[in-house]
Amino acid sequence: MSCHFSLASVYSCNIEARPISPRSTHVPMPGDTPEADRSMVVDTDASSHSIRRKRPSRRVVRSAAILIALVACLACFHEPILRGLAGILVVDELLPPAGSSSLPNCVLVVEGDARADSRYDETARLLHENGIRRVVFVQFRPDLVIRSGAVLPQHVQGRRALTSVGVPPGTIEIIPGDARNTWEAARQLQPWLKDHPTVRLLVLVHRLHSRHQRYVFDSVLEPSIAARIFVHAPMDSRCHEANWWKSRHGVKYVMFAGLELMYAWCRGEGRPSPNVWDPDQFEQTLRETIDGENPNRLTSDKGSP
Repeated sequence: MSCHFSLASVYSCNIEARPISPRSTHVPMPGDTPEADRSMVVDTDASSHSIRRKRPSRRVVRSAAILIALVACLACFHEPILRGLAGILVVDELLPPAGSSSLPNCVLVVEGDARADSRYDETARLLHENGIRRVVFVQFRPDLVIRSGAVLPQHVQGRRALTSVGVPPGTIEIIPGDARNTWEAARQLQPWLKDHPTVRLLVLVHRLHSRHQRYVFDSVLEPSIAARIFVHAPMDSRCHEANWWKSRHGVKYVMFAGLELMYAWCRGEGRPSPNVWDPDQFEQTLRETIDGENPNRLTSDKGSP
């Protein structure tokens, strides 16, 4: 009995000599070494914290579900969504009924690609079917490429394209001017419309550029003048609101047209493009300046051999 009591007392003393950490879940057993105790100690707080961190929160699950739903909707309904986005850029105004006094009697063709554009075919159809007798172009300022002769001006290209589809050359008129952008072209158009009070314009413009063109007319022209203008946007087989995402050309056109329209809504007219540097004009201006400062130079030049 005494031997058994002494062993139990020694064992209890060993337990009391090694206090158990409040974070330890290991119960020391006889024969355990301090190294074994330290390797088997588990921090309950850290383990429970790591378990809580691994569980996805409800917010993450909800966000993932919403993202998956959006991707599924885009995959199933991407065509109507993309068609609706491009439809913001389109304005195709209804014409007055036949026989009305406000029916357009003149067509204005806004600059475009004369080689692959349905506006010229549409102009020829309107001249033959709707009784329109005049086609006008607004003359723009030529850039360096046009001045060098590498490319013809847009109104010259348009005239050639119209005559190739059967439009008589005598019905085509060029409104002279020096416009650098769409805003200046609209201002250039206003005095011509005032000089022709009976003219009612049907403007043929690219379909994805039509809303911007309508906004420019309403912003620049007088209300009475803008009311005489109708914007017509014929379909272009290369790029329109129903197929623009299927080609690189369509994506680029929609991006630039959208940015242009947003800028016009937010800031209005942008800065005009800088004047094209003309070396001949610069030399003439320089000579006139030198001759103005030295009036005796002309006589001396004439008297010199």
